[in-house]
Amino acid sequence: MFWKTEDGEVDKRCLFLVLLLTGAIVAGGLYICSPFFDGSGEEVPAEESISLESEKEEPELLVYITGAVKYPGVYKVAAGSHVYDVIHEAGDILPYADTASIDLTEEVVNHM
Repeated sequence: MFWKTEDGEVDKRCLFLVLLLTGAIVAGGLYICSPFFDGSGEEVPAEESISLESEKEEPELLVYITGAVKYPGVYKVAAGSHVYDVIHEAGDILPYADTASIDLTEEVVNHM
C-alpha cells in the first residue's frame, strides 16, 4: 500500500499530506460558513440575511427608445430612472436631436 513503508510503518510524507488536506478542508468549510456568523460566535438568523439580499433588488422596467439617439432599442432600467438615464443608455442624443419638447427629468413608468 502506498501509505506504508517497506517495513510496514506509515509513511510520514503521506501522513503529512493527509493532515494538510484535512486542514485545508476544515479551513475551507469555516470560510464558507463564516457569512452565517456575526463575529460574536452566535449564528445569525437566516431571515435577516435573506431580507438584506431582497432589499438590494430593485424592480426593472423595459423601455423602448427611438428617434435621434445613437442606439435605439429596448433597454432595462431600474424603477425610478428618468428619461435622461434611458437616453444615456441608448448612447446619448445625436447632434440634430430636438430636446426642447422633452422633459429629461421625467420619471420613466410602465404604460400599457
